[in-house]
Amino acid sequence: MLDLVQQTWVVPVVVAGAMPEVPVAQDMVHLAMEEIATTIATTDRTVEKISPVMVETMVLAVVAVAVELTVLLIFRNFISAVVVDVADVILVILPVLVEMVVVCYIFHPM
Repeated sequence: MLDLVQQTWVVPVVVAGAMPEVPVAQDMVHLAMEEIATTIATTDRTVEKISPVMVETMVLAVVAVAVELTVLLIFRNFISAVVVDVADVILVILPVLVEMVVVCYIFHPM
């Protein structure tokens, strides 16, 4: 079951990844980054117990969405509509699947 931490930052990241055409998607990414920072700062685990890999993975999940949005915008500007439709599928569905795997990795029992 998702706890409060997962609900606060995972949902914005996944929504931003799944709906890159929504104007607030980038704001959601920034919100997610803030939530990650807050989670790390307020967690009941000491900083020593938070794995650097865990922190790096959380940041990479957010960066993946930002890169996805950037690449999608580039594709929209320089490629025809038919190819953009294919690019939408590739650039939206695959990163969301990767993000879900990352989320499962981050919150696996320690």
